[in-house]
Amino acid sequence: MAHEVSRSLSLRYASEAVTSAAAELLGAPTALWARSEDGPLRVACRSDDPHGRVPPADLEVPALVTTSADDARHATDTDSSAYPLVLAGIVVGVLHVSVPAADDDTEQVLAALLSTAVAALESARLNGAARERADVDAITQLPNRRRMDADLQAEWERCRRYDRPVSFVMIDLDHFKQLNDVYGHPLGDTALRATAAAITAGLRAGDTAYRYGGEEFTVLLRETGLGAGVGAAERLRTAIAAVTVPGSDLSMTASIGVAERAAAMTDPLDLVAAADAALYAAKRSGRNRVVASSPVTDAMLDGV
Repeated sequence: MAHEVSRSLSLRYASEAVTSAAAELLGAPTALWARSEDGPLRVACRSDDPHGRVPPADLEVPALVTTSADDARHATDTDSSAYPLVLAGIVVGVLHVSVPAADDDTEQVLAALLSTAVAALESARLNGAARERADVDAITQLPNRRRMDADLQAEWERCRRYDRPVSFVMIDLDHFKQLNDVYGHPLGDTALRATAAAITAGLRAGDTAYRYGGEEFTVLLRETGLGAGVGAAERLRTAIAAVTVPGSDLSMTASIGVAERAAAMTDPLDLVAAADAALYAAKRSGRNRVVASSPVTDAMLDGV
């Protein structure tokens, strides 16, 4: 067990190893509640769930788990037991077991299991938090370009394998340099945050917005062809135009380019380049508009 949990920095992997081992030892369902970055306990894994399934994020913490965490002690009721995972005096998680008690020998083995697991779980949590921070833009809290590249590559492979559509949107805020020059960078940052919020609010659950850099944003529209992509981009343009920035009379507009993955494209960079070309066409056409990329053919790519 020590080998299993210590060789991985994945919180999900370590959680599954702990809950499955505890369930096998006790002959009862188990759930691991882990301390999140912002403090509350959230369920990380349940032994009864199919392998790889992530439990719902809004599950209510059982009262017994809360008691065990608050007191940093083993707690029981008529139906279950809760075992705190304590590291350096801090409760980093609680194992909830659907049996009220176990014999002394089993309790000793479980204590050894949890003692081994707690450091690995905390290490995995900290590693995951560090990786998440590395993938998030500090100003807008949107995923950054590094995350975009990874997501786009994964979606590209999925769409190529299953012949599914995907569209990509590039957004450039019009005259943003002038905004910074006139009002200063702090207010410019406020405008970026307001724009990011407007973009995110206009997306479906399966789509993702990113801070590409400077005043540019991108959006990955999964399972979306060019026509629907243009419609989504137009809604985003309207939402950005409605952005207000406290403390100023600013009006925001954006030029937007949209492209769909085509069979003639060989990698995700072709899709990004097509959306970028459409974006610059929007800027040349007078800004504050959406332009769709022309269909890409093999002949066009050969000429690049």
